[in-house]
Amino acid sequence: MTSASTGSARSHLFPPRPGRRVVSLTSLTLCLGVQTLTGLARPDHAQAQGVRGTVSGLARYIQMRPLIQDRVDRSLVTQDENGNFFYGEYPAYCYDGQTCDYWRSEEVVGSTVYSADLSFTAWGLGVSGLSATASLRVRDPGDGEFVWPQSTDSFDAMLGYLQYVRGNARVRLGRMRTSSGLGFSGYDGASVYWQPLQWFRFEGYAGRSLARGLYDPRHEILEGLENFHTNQDADLFGGWMAFEPLPGTSFNIRYQREIWRDRSALLSERASLDFHSSTLRSVSFIGALDWDFAFQTVGKAHLTAQVPWRNANLLLEATARRYRPYFELWTIWGYFSPVAYHEGELRLNWAPINGLDLFALGAYRAYEDHNASNTPWGVLEDDATRFGAGVSWQSSTAFAVDGRYTFSCCAGAAVSSGEASLRWNPHWRFTGTAFGTAFQQIQEFRVGEGVGLGGGVSADVGITERFFVNGGVSIYQHAYSESQPAAEDWDQVRAWAGVRVDFGSDPGMAAVRRRTR
Repeated sequence: MTSASTGSARSHLFPPRPGRRVVSLTSLTLCLGVQTLTGLARPDHAQAQGVRGTVSGLARYIQMRPLIQDRVDRSLVTQDENGNFFYGEYPAYCYDGQTCDYWRSEEVVGSTVYSADLSFTAWGLGVSGLSATASLRVRDPGDGEFVWPQSTDSFDAMLGYLQYVRGNARVRLGRMRTSSGLGFSGYDGASVYWQPLQWFRFEGYAGRSLARGLYDPRHEILEGLENFHTNQDADLFGGWMAFEPLPGTSFNIRYQREIWRDRSALLSERASLDFHSSTLRSVSFIGALDWDFAFQTVGKAHLTAQVPWRNANLLLEATARRYRPYFELWTIWGYFSPVAYHEGELRLNWAPINGLDLFALGAYRAYEDHNASNTPWGVLEDDATRFGAGVSWQSSTAFAVDGRYTFSCCAGAAVSSGEASLRWNPHWRFTGTAFGTAFQQIQEFRVGEGVGLGGGVSADVGITERFFVNGGVSIYQHAYSESQPAAEDWDQVRAWAGVRVDFGSDPGMAAVRRRTR
């Protein structure tokens, strides 16, 4: 196995001619989708064809306070009785006798971002069992003092495929994504699904791999890093099979591999197993694990046992969990031996009366050896604890209340947080929500010894059965402590407004809509 960084860059054997564009598989599928929508408007096809989808638009206003590092002369810094350094009200860090560093927040900056989505499925395209599905997004970065991540990417085709179903078989062609214990993987290619038996089914898929969390080919999003990273296309191959050997017991096995198209290096090769069993009368088991072939180790794994006491409306869940950070092989981070942890968790759910649910949980986490004997912070802790409790209450279909509290410590950071929300839904035309939160987080993404306070309201209004508007605003404040008056300040306001229009109809949903009004 070789690292992708060692692979030599290559040029395409047949580069596109100037002034011409290469038509991708996804573009072809989307064109067919547009032609499909156009064809649905023709009277001669109206009876046999159908389309159902949603058009939505969203405008967001986001405030942030940039945190910058500054440096001052040592003579301007004071020291308290505990040996801590301060530059005015800011904590300072003095590493030599000349200068000291400190962090401060700049003035608040804001930005507005706009986006619009179109999602639809069309069927009855002249061939029995043929349909088209697409999910498209356009963006405008708007005006503001900073650029929100990915807002300058003006167009995304998140999905765009043709589907043909015949009997127990299904074929898809275009842009798709898979969701499993291995994460979310997008690709431009084809998939074939077949269920030959009632208790057995499988699927195979292959195509050009898309970057994680994005909907672009890998080499296009890395254009700014060409000097540091091989600029190539990657291929993805995978498949899964699911079977139910006994009633109530099911297994799903998946294999997936990604490799640079010129075969210069492997990106990833992993497998996963998911299972569920409720064959025992009083206990159910849910479990999953994934295996990394490159490092010959288990990545994520968990096993949960659920024990209900139906007479008392109680459910006890016991979970054993392992987690190891995963990095693709084209990065160097995987070679720094990411530290895994093992965790045990107990959770108790209780529903004493109709509409009232309570839960409490406790967990203990132990980290594997980090092999770091000397650090600037002294000895690193290798365990952590986590506790939580919550309550939800729904007095009727109109009102719902939810509240929860979580405390976690330590292994380098600690967090104490609580939140509550109230939802009012008197009619299908209106839903209103109010929420509040308070948290204190030490070290990572810290508010220090201060407290973060936040709250907001939102509403969703149905103008008609197919036209909805929604919006909301939230405000966050940083409340300081006496010992840490102004280390960082991230007071901010966030707001959003949107519209949604549904078009087409699904005959199977008509009765459901009538019952919910």
